[in-house]
This record gives sequence, structure tokens and C-alpha cells, in this order.
Amino acid sequence: MLKFDHWQDRNTGTQRSKPVIRVYELDLLGSKRDSDEGVPRNTYDEF
Repeated sequence: MLKFDHWQDRNTGTQRSKPVIRVYELDLLGSKRDSDEGVPRNTYDEF
């Protein structure tokens, strides 16, 4: 989900905004080294 936060700058009074990206599910990709044999794999089942 993408939304924009808006506020007024305290010092200058200028209107400011920033994009905010909300993620409900995130799949983290491992590095090449993570796929090497002998490296323990984390399943993250406890989360």
C-alpha cells in the first residue's frame, strides 16, 4: 500500500510530504553465499 504523509515544517512553515510504503508480507531473498552447501538454513517458522 502506498500513501503520503503530510505535515507542516516547524521551522519554515512549508508543507512537506513523504511517501510511505506499507508491506503486509515480505519475502527476504538470500545471497549467493546463503545457498552454498554447508551453510545452515533458517526457516523462520517461529515467526
